[in-house]
Amino acid sequence: MTLKALCSAGIIIAVLGCSDHQDAPSQGIPIEPEPIGVFLDDWTYSVRPTIEDNFEVAEFRLWIPEAAENLKALLVVLRGSNTSSLGIPNDSEWQDYAVSERLGLVGINFKHYGNAEGHYADATNGSGDAMLKAIDTIMQRHDLNALRNLPLLMTGFSAGGVYSYYFAQYKPERVIGFTNIRGGAVGGNNQIYVDVPGLMLIGNNDLEQRKEHMIEAVLKNRALNGNWGYAIEPEADHFWSLDNSFELTRAYFSTLMPLRLQADGKALSKLKIEAGWLGDNDTKLIHAYFEYPKDKHTASWIVNADFGNSWRDYQLTD
Repeated sequence: MTLKALCSAGIIIAVLGCSDHQDAPSQGIPIEPEPIGVFLDDWTYSVRPTIEDNFEVAEFRLWIPEAAENLKALLVVLRGSNTSSLGIPNDSEWQDYAVSERLGLVGINFKHYGNAEGHYADATNGSGDAMLKAIDTIMQRHDLNALRNLPLLMTGFSAGGVYSYYFAQYKPERVIGFTNIRGGAVGGNNQIYVDVPGLMLIGNNDLEQRKEHMIEAVLKNRALNGNWGYAIEPEADHFWSLDNSFELTRAYFSTLMPLRLQADGKALSKLKIEAGWLGDNDTKLIHAYFEYPKDKHTASWIVNADFGNSWRDYQLTD
């Protein structure tokens, strides 16, 4: 029977098929997955957006200190809307802090021009997954596989602060704690969670609506016996210097890490609310949890007395 007749009869020829050439890949040769993006340099990766993603540009830079085997976590720092923080990992001040606390640094350049679905600040809708995949890809390139699941510290200004807030909701098992600096798009009823410690840093001269949203989010969290707090910088408007806020953020993270990181590095400890302190948002006085004289749910949750002093000083006028 001819090859043409065999094909017409519906008989499958295992080796040759019903054509004069072979389109299928050779058996036993693995097919490499399609890359999700491209390297811009050895330590910077750009993730290609899909039609479902909430960003149009997503670039991630990783910095790892020399003693990489001793790292405890990665610190992710973001700037405001459509503004790059790719320079943060190369900044000497952040590097000094990272070395002292045994951290890696991550800077991000997100862009949203109105064409993507949603906004990248909502880390639950594409941009959070992009960050994790980019970090993972960079780690693999440098044979740092043992560091691929390090926990994260999240901080950011404005839209970057909102991203930090949403990312902690998206992957609470990965986040040690977050700070949101003047990012007001928070606080919806389905956006309040109690698994991750958080601190909202508010500018006293910022927009009233932005301030109200941030305070409301904290009070909703506290009503659920959560561990969030807020602090108001007296003279700051939205675009005021971030120096004081970053300084308080670093103090906050340094206080959290010994309490949240377990010896095996595999899981994060849940904080006991009663072991912390409470800050009076009116008087700025701090009290041990059980000694707080007012409604505890209206107070900011403070990690300990030492950080409480930093929290109070941040809110005092020079």
